[in-house]
Amino acid sequence: MEPENDYLKLRNSVYAFLQQMFLEEAPRKLASDLVKGTFPVPIGLRTLNPDIDEGIELLLDYIQKCKNVDEVHDRLQKEFTILFIGPGSSPVPPYETMYIDHKMSGPTLLELKKVYRHAGIEKKADYPEPEDNIAFEMRFMNYLCEKAMQDNTNTYLEMQKEFMDEHLLKWVPDFCDDLFINEYSDFYKWIAKFTKGFLVLDRSMLNELLQ
Repeated sequence: MEPENDYLKLRNSVYAFLQQMFLEEAPRKLASDLVKGTFPVPIGLRTLNPDIDEGIELLLDYIQKCKNVDEVHDRLQKEFTILFIGPGSSPVPPYETMYIDHKMSGPTLLELKKVYRHAGIEKKADYPEPEDNIAFEMRFMNYLCEKAMQDNTNTYLEMQKEFMDEHLLKWVPDFCDDLFINEYSDFYKWIAKFTKGFLVLDRSMLNELLQ
């Protein structure tokens, strides 16, 4: 398989993984994989970005501390709840409007809805988060990755490039910095570094894919 197709598949799987990590509490299987040492560490991306490298080292250190599945699963669930749900306001709000408009449901949310409609997608009624949630934005990138692999033109890659420039890269790096330094973050420290690094890497790779 050509290297370009390999990377298209890789980025698709990364965005799917990040969407899951930011959408809901980690499943028990993830805790089990961490304890067993079977969690897929993204070693193949090492040296491509300093934040990715730091994230990988943080993940490897975290895995070394994972000894009991029940304890790890409970810790992962509590961490997600404290960081992104509450009680009270989230210490690291995972919403673009909070970083761009400094309030929930600001004008940026309307812009995002237009982008999604243009791409032919709409949030399902049972989806638990608004369209500016980082999980929804990662799902959108995952969706465009899937379309790009099926399409012989650069249409969907161009859409991703524009979405990264107009939305993701305007707020997610700051969000990741806040997530990394939060006192409640443990597992999500590596997620923060990896997410920030991967977005920067992927944006540069898009330029190459579009040439």
